[in-house]
Amino acid sequence: MAFPSNIKILKVLESIEKNKNKKDDKILRVPMRDGSIEERFKFNISQKFLEFKLAKEYTIDDMSKLLKTDRSNVSKILNGRLEKVCLEKLFQYLRIVVLASKNKELEKEFLKKTEEYIDFDEIKFA
Repeated sequence: MAFPSNIKILKVLESIEKNKNKKDDKILRVPMRDGSIEERFKFNISQKFLEFKLAKEYTIDDMSKLLKTDRSNVSKILNGRLEKVCLEKLFQYLRIVVLASKNKELEKEFLKKTEEYIDFDEIKFA
């Protein structure tokens, strides 16, 4: 599955900015303390979507347009109902949101953290 190009992301953002609607609830969730590593990772990613949505004053429709998925998927992610959402898809959506933020420092930090996450050189079994 290919990631959308930066140009496509920017076009969607432009469209969203034109049609901003501030009717959605603005609620942050309580951090997850117990749960598997995967559940906590998914939860933390979902919080980043919520932060982005609130910062940009986007609606669920705006978010679904940006992520190219339906409203129900976005709602599940924003409300922490992540059991059926795969980590790979969440990570792909996170990349889109980071690029959509148009924050070059955030993009650099995201790439740095991603590189650190996938670099297992520090793990030694012997």
